[in-house]
Amino acid sequence: MNSSANEVASLRQSSSLQGILFDLDGTLLDTYDLLQQSFRRATREVLGYVAPMEHFNRTIGRPLDEQMLGYGDEETARALSAAYRSYDHQMRANALKTFDGMEEALEELKCDGWRLGVVTSKRHESAQFCLDLFDMMRFFECLIGADDVVRPKPDPNPIEVGSRLLGLESTQCLYVGDSPYDMQAAAASGARGIAVAWGQHPIETLCEQHPVACCATPADLPRLVRSLRDKTFNKNGSTQSAVHMDSASTAVYNSTASSQAACQTNIRMSNEAGTENSNQAHVKDSAQCDVKAPIR
Repeated sequence: MNSSANEVASLRQSSSLQGILFDLDGTLLDTYDLLQQSFRRATREVLGYVAPMEHFNRTIGRPLDEQMLGYGDEETARALSAAYRSYDHQMRANALKTFDGMEEALEELKCDGWRLGVVTSKRHESAQFCLDLFDMMRFFECLIGADDVVRPKPDPNPIEVGSRLLGLESTQCLYVGDSPYDMQAAAASGARGIAVAWGQHPIETLCEQHPVACCATPADLPRLVRSLRDKTFNKNGSTQSAVHMDSASTAVYNSTASSQAACQTNIRMSNEAGTENSNQAHVKDSAQCDVKAPIR
């Protein structure tokens, strides 16, 4: 093999996708009802009225203390955060829900040999409680909370730390999330961002950040990431093919060339075909999987 071929082989090996890091709120777990209730009670207690949620909703994905700065000075924001966390702690055991098909998707990803981790803007303790409530930490090798890093998302630091805990480079990882801050952090770290359509931010907002792919449902995720693992990526992170619909009807599109309209069209097509095609997805027996103990 000549030197040029060696360089190509080395590049493919070093950039091969082996890990998947996940956001938590709106991606792994349906936490919106809990967020909404905690916000309303906290603002009523601290401000004396229930504040509008527009700013809070727009900034889901940022650390809570930063979100609350939209409702007052630093002292007020600290009081709001403390009240919010108190209500969150009281209600989370009953208000949290899983997304349909998520646990089965994680099982299949582990069976396919992916290294999995969680990178969230929640505090570590709160994130671990939420995952343990549904016995989901068994799928993950690491958990990075906002209090585990110096600079939270959209800074690349959390994804970089999570990648290292998986024994990988960020460029060898996908990052799955539902917020523009998730996609920004992925791009800054060199990871490939996958935007999900079942979360708390409009898909149009996520498309503006040029994720490498959009995913319509959790059930579509295993086949989507298989198709991405088989692709060659350019140095700028985009795939060399333009627009592709894989066999699970999940949209995979060129992150540089795709427009918001193309992303929305692909998601709509995915949703229309998803019911029929997702039933054909092959899920391996969980007994065949080697699920490693998490790094807490």
